[in-house]
Formats: sequence, structure tokens, C-alpha cells
Amino acid sequence: MVLALAIVLVRTVGNGEAGVEGFREGLVAALRILVVFTSAGFLFAVTTMRELRLSLAKLENGVKNVFSARRGKRGGIAFFSLGISLMLGFTPRFFDAWETANLACRARSCRSGPRRLFVLVPLVTERMMEAAAETVLALEARGLGNE
Repeated sequence: MVLALAIVLVRTVGNGEAGVEGFREGLVAALRILVVFTSAGFLFAVTTMRELRLSLAKLENGVKNVFSARRGKRGGIAFFSLGISLMLGFTPRFFDAWETANLACRARSCRSGPRRLFVLVPLVTERMMEAAAETVLALEARGLGNE
């Protein structure tokens, strides 16, 4: 919401000559951002990561079957959909890690404002790298290692 309001403000005041037209453009850009964030939140609220990965895999296998030169080869592991679903799966994990680090920072009365980023960013980065390493081990245990 803050980002959307900042866009409206910058578009409105930006060039000085923009005025009402800049406000309209900023409002449209802000609404686009809000729709994307709301849609993503809705998607993650109603769909499990397993369902999302299976849907992407079906879509990828369908595209492979349509455009495949060899029609006899079907199925297989859909690595593109696996990559996309892993990327999407890290999005809520990132926000969970950020919220956890932010709450811990507040509990310890750490700095406020932009200076807090110097504390939070390394902590969240470390947590996300640990999560990525755990995911790699889980995928290797399932036989999806480097092939």
C-alpha cells in the first residue's frame, strides 16, 4: 500500500506539468500493483504448493506433448514446473522469515527505520539460504539431484 501511494505521489508531482494526468497514471499503476499482490495472496491462501506444482507439471507436460517432435515419449519429470513451483514456494517462506526476524528485532528493541534493514537483511538472507539448502537435500533424497 505504501509503495502504491508513493507511485501516485511521484506521478502526480514528478514532472511538475503532469498534474491530474499524472495522478490518473499513478492511480492506474498503483491499482495494478495492488491487484497483483491481492491475486498472489489469494492464490497462496487457497492453493497448496503440491497442487500448484502438479498443475504446472500437467501444463508443462501438455505443452511438451503438443510441441514434441517425438510423440512416443510422454511424461517424465517436469523440471521447469518444479523450478517455478519452488520459486513460488519461497515467496511465502521469505515473508515468514522476514516477519519472524522483524518481531525478534522489535522484542530486542533494535533500531527503527531504514537502519533496521542493516539488521534484518542479513538475518533473512541467512535463513533463506538455509531453507534453500534444506530444499536441495530434500530434492536429492527424492532422486531429483543433478542429472
